[in-house]
Order: sequence, then structure tokens, then C-alpha cells
Amino acid sequence: MGLIDRIKNVVLNLIGSGRQYASKNADTIDGYVDKVGDAVDKGTGNKYTEQITKARNATKKAIREE
Repeated sequence: MGLIDRIKNVVLNLIGSGRQYASKNADTIDGYVDKVGDAVDKGTGNKYTEQITKARNATKKAIREE
């Protein structure tokens, strides 16, 4: 097994661990997603509320699907 293959395996394991954590803690992460969305919306002067809401909903959906 070459170095690239070992690095790839480590990265895939980290991604898998992150997905497991996210799915187990979806409610907590949802709260953070909302806080970040609110901050971005406020920072842009509410110009992009629709896009931010779509991104927020897509993020929450992705967390729940894992």
C-alpha cells in the first residue's frame, strides 16, 4: 500500500467519523446551522435571505440523511 492509499484511507475514515458524529448530534448541529445562517443573513443586510434559507435547509437535510 502506497503513501497516497494510506492518506486516502485516513481521510475516508475521518469523513466517516464526522458523518457519524453529525447524525448522532443532529439537533445540536441544527442549532449551530441556524445561528450561522442568522449571522450571515444579518451580515449581508438580509439581501440573500432566500439563498441562505435554502442552504440552511439543505444542510439540515444532509445531516439527517447520514
